[in-house]
Amino acid sequence: MAVVLLLVLSPKARTAVADRLGLRGVDISYVPPLDAAFAPPEVSASSTAPARFSARDLRLGRPVTLAEAKTVVPYSVLTPSLPSLRQPDAVYIGGPDGAQITFVYVAESDPRPVVDAEIALLITQFVGKVMDDGTALFGKGVPPNVQLEGVMVSGGRAYWIQGEPHTYFYRDSQGRIVSDSLRLAGNTLLWQQGELTARLEGARTKQEALVIAGSMR
Repeated sequence: MAVVLLLVLSPKARTAVADRLGLRGVDISYVPPLDAAFAPPEVSASSTAPARFSARDLRLGRPVTLAEAKTVVPYSVLTPSLPSLRQPDAVYIGGPDGAQITFVYVAESDPRPVVDAEIALLITQFVGKVMDDGTALFGKGVPPNVQLEGVMVSGGRAYWIQGEPHTYFYRDSQGRIVSDSLRLAGNTLLWQQGELTARLEGARTKQEALVIAGSMR
């Protein structure tokens, strides 16, 4: 049974609750409403439609094969066991620590090369790390009117984020917070699985996201 936590509190109370949320290596915090000027052309701050990006847009790192990815990071890479997702269209290694693996699945209707094709689904995984000052390496900024729901994936803690676009930020090698305006994500599932923290972007519904995440082995 999924454990549900809906943050439908006043901004002040919501901030206090959200400040205590997160997964290993990921902070989830309340932020003010997004300024429409901050959003890239594909997404407005008032739109609930997901952003449309390509792998080239998102600068996901260095392209590798799935086999290579499994040999270059110091952890066992999780892959979906669903037949349609076992082989990603592209795999990248990158991130602030250089050990983040991202699987890219592109829209079937897009005839362009994978690097330029519209992304349909992203699955990212990394070892959740905490900085010396106790802060996380990655973060999610959740504005008002976004639903944040606590769920479980494979017995681990997870959060489903749904609603208006929300921000993605990370800490660079000097510990500085960098906000990535390209990563104005739509619906996102974040979960903990063993030593790894994973992020799924692009699922059309919470149920679809939970099925995909639950298939990761």
